[in-house]
Amino acid sequence: MRSNALHTIRYLNELSIFRNANLKFIPVAETDQVDVMAYLSQRKRFAYTADFNTVFRSTNYFGPGVIFSYTDRNANRGAELLKINLRGSFEMQIIEGDFNPAYQLGVDINYLMPGFFPKALFKGTRKNLPQTNIAAGYNLFNRLDVYQIRIPFMVILDTVEVRQTGCNIPSIYLRPLLQI
Repeated sequence: MRSNALHTIRYLNELSIFRNANLKFIPVAETDQVDVMAYLSQRKRFAYTADFNTVFRSTNYFGPGVIFSYTDRNANRGAELLKINLRGSFEMQIIEGDFNPAYQLGVDINYLMPGFFPKALFKGTRKNLPQTNIAAGYNLFNRLDVYQIRIPFMVILDTVEVRQTGCNIPSIYLRPLLQI
């Protein structure tokens, strides 16, 4: 019974909507059964962050950057995690008095689902919480007067390996399209 309880606590803690999970066992009078009380601390559903950074490249480009993130920890009320990142940076190269500017703009969308998708890929006992990640994004990198790189769309369907059962399900990657 103890291993099942630890498995349940670990499984609940791996969900993105709970910060902490704990179980309390209450014996039922005059029987061999117990009632279980689950104490769950919920995380905030929505999170907004801003990360400011500075870029220094070996090609003498430097400049500021920012990433704005939005996170929904229960997107479709099934413990799914939706994360949207908007990022941008501006870089400048100074060589012998000449200024070469560049900028980068991008958006990423990640959707993390508990369980395997599609469910037919995995049949068996689960010791860990399997997760499926679907990601899409767009990135524009422009070095003015030199070149422009666009990565219009990429989709990643990535299913996490279940280590305890020895089941290894391959990841599916649709590679990004590269335009120069």
